[in-house]
Amino acid sequence: MAGAPFAASKLDAYTSLIGRSPDVVMWYQDWADAGVREFSPKRADAVRSRGAVPMLTWDPWDRTRPDRNPFSLTAIVAGTHDTYIRRFGNAVADWGDEVWLRFAHEMNGDWYPWGDGVNGNTPASFVRAWRHIVDLFRAEGARNVRWVWSPNVAYTGGPPLGPLYPGDEYVDLVAMDGYNWGDEQWRPADEIFLETYAELCQLTSRPMVIAEIGSSEDGGDKARWIARAFAAIRSQFPAVKAVIWFNEDKERDWRVNSSAESLTAFRRAISDAAARP
Repeated sequence: MAGAPFAASKLDAYTSLIGRSPDVVMWYQDWADAGVREFSPKRADAVRSRGAVPMLTWDPWDRTRPDRNPFSLTAIVAGTHDTYIRRFGNAVADWGDEVWLRFAHEMNGDWYPWGDGVNGNTPASFVRAWRHIVDLFRAEGARNVRWVWSPNVAYTGGPPLGPLYPGDEYVDLVAMDGYNWGDEQWRPADEIFLETYAELCQLTSRPMVIAEIGSSEDGGDKARWIARAFAAIRSQFPAVKAVIWFNEDKERDWRVNSSAESLTAFRRAISDAAARP
């Protein structure tokens, strides 16, 4: 949800909107912006006190720079940012409760500076950077972190996921991001996720998360899409243990309340205990 947990009141507003407290609250932090780049016990407390697990999408970039890339995978492996990484890991360890950390998500795409094939990145350099960070966190005693490896769903021209996977010793949860973009790209959820789900199940037996999901209103019936999506997740994706809806008006209006009908469908889908992965 936009603005949470930087503004804790938004967590309560979202709970009121959907009719129940979320089990997981995810937000985004970069490595550049003061007030954002640090681990904040206050934000984590706001989530945990409401009964949810904090899940940080932790992205090594600076969106204000033209190249957005002062935190390259090569620099991470070389130890250039070890002081920052250790400080972050130490703060997480001191906080002490469970944190899900989703580092450099959608690494199989070409739209982020850490993406495969971007800025000279290779699967090997991504894996080395991932393992380096996890090793530093472990050295700082941050054993309360569950590491979430989160590619985008398969797309035409995209790389295989296997070479980008850091291995079960370095990953606790595997995830996938996928959207129904609407209009001529209107697709049901099972079609969006099934190929990637099968690939991940071949790759590892780690529990799975849908870390980003959303649907446009344009080109179809979003309320019906939501109902069918949750039904498909229950019946076809047994490894999925959590679903995080991307509740923002961004490239499309992904919000659950983009229409009254969509909100009703969402509330109904998550009110049934059987609908919860």
